[in-house]
Amino acid sequence: MSRPQPLPNGMAHTEWALRATAGVGLDTELRWQAAVTLVAYVRGVATNLEAQAHAEQDTGLTDEQWVETHEATFHRMMAGGRYPTMAALQESVGLDLDSVFEFGLHRLLDGYAALIDAARPAP
Repeated sequence: MSRPQPLPNGMAHTEWALRATAGVGLDTELRWQAAVTLVAYVRGVATNLEAQAHAEQDTGLTDEQWVETHEATFHRMMAGGRYPTMAALQESVGLDLDSVFEFGLHRLLDGYAALIDAARPAP
């Protein structure tokens, strides 16, 4: 992001995003920030998905299999009392990159909606 590259498809996507958000009440700079932030968020999750695929390829273990092989260690760590909040969640909450992506994307878009609503003139 700090050293933009002259990539025609990337620039076309940003141009599309800027045009798509014209008329929502935000100035061009805010629309630019929103477009770049969304791309950065997606890239961040994609980077983790890539690492996940490499880890599975390198170890031959799915994420579920990997967790199973480390389950006893996790239980010992949680039973030690150092991580009581995480220990309470351990049995009930399963996180995967898809659910993390969905959660974050919804919050990001909710934030954009609030920004747009605040920029609109009162009726």
